[in-house]
Amino acid sequence: MWAVCPGDLDGSGTVEVADVLNLLSTYGCEQDCGEADLDGDGAVGSSDVLLVLGYFGQSCEANGPSVWTNPTFEVLFVDNVVYGSGLSHNGWGGPVVDTISLELDVYAPDNQEEGRPALVIIHGGGFFGGSNEQGVLFDLSNEFASRGWVVFSINYRLAAQRGTVPASWLNAVPFLPEGANPDQVLAMYPANRDAKAALRWVTSQAYEYGIDVDHVSVLGGSAGASMAIAMGASNEEDYVTEMSVFQDPTLSSTNLGESFEVQTVLEFWGGSGSVDALTALDGVQRFDSGD
Repeated sequence: MWAVCPGDLDGSGTVEVADVLNLLSTYGCEQDCGEADLDGDGAVGSSDVLLVLGYFGQSCEANGPSVWTNPTFEVLFVDNVVYGSGLSHNGWGGPVVDTISLELDVYAPDNQEEGRPALVIIHGGGFFGGSNEQGVLFDLSNEFASRGWVVFSINYRLAAQRGTVPASWLNAVPFLPEGANPDQVLAMYPANRDAKAALRWVTSQAYEYGIDVDHVSVLGGSAGASMAIAMGASNEEDYVTEMSVFQDPTLSSTNLGESFEVQTVLEFWGGSGSVDALTALDGVQRFDSGD
């Protein structure tokens, strides 16, 4: 365990984006790794990333969440926790055929720490498949939780479930670039809507799980990476207020009174499509100097 924050590689006094990028640029180094070898094991790997993320965004003189270099705690696992609900339609924009429970799995370290960092994991699958039961996500969740993170691995609606989509998205389909898959593009909306609902639920459960809401990170791969980027870069109202509770009554199940701020995004093999789609519709740039 670290008593002071590691990862301030540029000496600015705060662990910032530049420090994370610096460390990631040396990821995989196996000798002479310098300051990026935060845990002193001779290499730059996942344990070093865990350390820098645990202190991201805070002053090195401040008291922040504690994370551990090595697996330290037993992991308490609870599956299929409901974080909200969403509608399924008979075709995009068609009649409602079902109300779907949105679920996540919780991996919590068996400790008594207060103000623990949270990590939300979003699976990939091109918006057509995948789930939080993928073996690599199960292993990754346990790795983080055993080191002090509270991990929430989420499921969300996929293309086949034809989630509720705003009229503006439906009307844009004829103008999609050649080669774009309309089902994949439209599936982005309910998927991102659900991910934001999950993050609001996590905030609402901060006391229950002993979470420091100032240290929330999101990790995703492939489509999940695109969503993770959107969780960090989009505006608070995006993927939320495009429809009213009258149009989608299940919005009332998604903790609309809560808000969240993502401190760190870990994206693997993804892109900015979930943010670019918003900009294409309204012309508003979401990315800024802090992203």
